[in-house]
Order: sequence, then structure tokens, then C-alpha cells
Amino acid sequence: MSDEQELEYRVRVITDRQTGKPLQECWLCPHGVDGFHRDHGPAELDWDADSGVVIREGYWQFGRRHRDNGPAFIRRDPESGKVTSKSWIHHGRLHREDGKPALQEIDPETGVIFREEYHEKGKPHRLDGPALITRDRKTGEVVWSAADYDDDDDLAANIPPAHDMLEP
Repeated sequence: MSDEQELEYRVRVITDRQTGKPLQECWLCPHGVDGFHRDHGPAELDWDADSGVVIREGYWQFGRRHRDNGPAFIRRDPESGKVTSKSWIHHGRLHREDGKPALQEIDPETGVIFREEYHEKGKPHRLDGPALITRDRKTGEVVWSAADYDDDDDLAANIPPAHDMLEP
């Protein structure tokens, strides 16, 4: 008896009408479940029409952003292709247990990580420093930080999201 499992996917590809180049590729959930899903690779890819650079890469499991070994959401600069944002997301929530940030935003020109967020199970949390850090994009100097505030839901609700990483 084999351990193989066969899944049938539907893949939606949107192309540029003039060039035929792909602009978006989405792998849809099998078994009639709504949302995106792909077992071994990104379920969502968006390309810049002019440069052809992959500008958004999203990993999904059964309609929720999720990736076990790496960031589940990645953004790139359309001109340089450099990564500008990485988010570690488990089951639809920012989450990383290894003492490293669950979200990083990077200036494509300077390479400075100008925003870092440490999260566990969707809530800002860090044992050995501030859970939220904002830096100057040129110098990398810390301009703002906030300690762990798991118990302060009002503060957590008022921190603006970095981007639309949780939604398609």
C-alpha cells in the first residue's frame, strides 16, 4: 500500500493581455473549501507588470496564511526585487517562537530593518526586549519601541498593522 495522496487543485492565473506575462497566480483550496491552499510552495504570487519581479508571495493552508518553516508572506520591491517585508504567520496569526521577530519591514535602498514585531499566537510578545521596534530607515537608530503588552488589549488594538499580510 502506498503513502501517496493525490489532491486536485484549481489554479487561477491572470496574465497581461498585451505581453502574456503572468500578473497573478492563485492556488485554490481543494475539496470545495473557500480560499487559497498549496502544500509545497506559495499559493499566491503577484508579479509587477513592468519589471516582472514577484512582488508578493503568500503561503496558505486551507484558506489561512500559514507556513511552518519560513515567512508566510513576503513582499519585494518591484524595481530591485529586494525583500521589503517578511511575516511569519501560523494559522492566520503572526507567530514565531524562536526569539526572532514575526514581522520585519526592510528599506530596499538602505537594507535597514525599520520595523520589527515579535508575536506569539497573534499577540505582541517578547521576553528579552521590546515587542515592537521602529527604526530610522537610514541610520537604523531606534526611534520608538514598546514592551510586551499581552495584557493591554487597548494598546494592541491601536497599533496600526504593517500591511495587509493576513488578507489575500
